Order: sequence, then C-alpha cells, then structure tokens
Amino acid sequence: MSDFIYTTAIKKLRKLKKRVRKVPGGTSAGKTFGIIPIEIDYAIKNAGTETSIVSESIPHLRRGAVKDFQKIMVDTGRWIQSNFNKSLLKYTF
Repeated sequence: MSDFIYTTAIKKLRKLKKRVRKVPGGTSAGKTFGIIPIEIDYAIKNAGTETSIVSESIPHLRRGAVKDFQKIMVDTGRWIQSNFNKSLLKYTF
C-alpha cells in the first residue's frame, strides 16, 4: 500500500470549492496524482454523485489519469475490476 504525502499542492487543491476546477501546470507536475485521491475521497463520501477528470483526448486520458486512477485504487486496496467500465472509462463506487 502506498503512502500518500499531504503536500502543499494537495492542500491548495482541497481549498478549491467551485463546481468546475481548472488546475493549470506543466507535464509531470503532479497535478493528476494530487487530484485523483481527492476525487476518490469525494466519490466515496458522496454516494449518487458524479465526478469527472478530463483531458485533451481519450488516448491522453488513458495514458495519464486512467492509469493513475487505477494505480491509486489498487495501491489503496479499493480496486474492484467489475466496477470499471473500460469502454466508457467509468468507475462506479
């Protein structure tokens, strides 16, 4: 199981409260790995809601956020393969 570090960036991300949150920054800046655990926590605590992480293209999304999401879910013992719709890139908690 991975240990996630509660960084300054994550603290700043958690303070964002608008419905749509845009997080700019360069490639490999750690944005995705900071955002995904926050979104997982939100989805678990708020049944019946929907949250999205978007990217410039589906291939970009698959190589980045989807792969990171799955790694975080597996590393934290939360991944249930049958909850993931690979065609829609949708995970249901």
